[in-house]
Amino acid sequence: MHFLAHLYAQREASSPEFAFGLMLPDLVSGFTKVYNRVLSKSPSDDELHKGIQHHFTDDKLFHSIPMFEQLNHQLTHQLVSAGLNRSEIRLSVIAHLLVEMLLDRWLVEQHPDLPNRFYKNLEQLNVQSVHLYFNSMNLEHEKNLSLERRQWFLEHQFLYQLYNSEQMTMGVGRIYARLTGRLITKNEQFRIIDSINSFYAQPIDWQAILIR
Repeated sequence: MHFLAHLYAQREASSPEFAFGLMLPDLVSGFTKVYNRVLSKSPSDDELHKGIQHHFTDDKLFHSIPMFEQLNHQLTHQLVSAGLNRSEIRLSVIAHLLVEMLLDRWLVEQHPDLPNRFYKNLEQLNVQSVHLYFNSMNLEHEKNLSLERRQWFLEHQFLYQLYNSEQMTMGVGRIYARLTGRLITKNEQFRIIDSINSFYAQPIDWQAILIR
């Protein structure tokens, strides 16, 4: 799941700290390893910790939905048809990321206020609670990354641009480069943009991959 889908799934989120916990595993590269090594073993009842736990629970449910896997296959085929080379780029990874982002696009169309809620939670976050949480487990590096990424999201607010396939492609390119070390070329970007537009224009039951 992507950022807005997590927020929508937990729309009864009780605090900005809980909402920030929902975001953290996607905000910070390598967070899953830290969660498995340290955070999953913590007995904390902190709101931030509860949000993190719900993120992983929701992701597990989401990724087990057959329709999600079907859409990944369909979009991968679309990317191949657009002329992207499977031996040079991991198209299944690109498709996975794009399906999650396109679900967010669809959710914004249904619930236009969702990005406002997302950024309002980021703005109202009690930063001191983040310091206390990570300091209690001696995770200084992860704390700093979390706060840096929060600031980046507040400054760029790209979730208001989900309707823009070019912006979406640039975002996927940044994530893909962090995951693989491989940059997406301009030519590949154009082909991804065409694939996004063609795929999203198809009749798709996005409701079928919501977990709540």
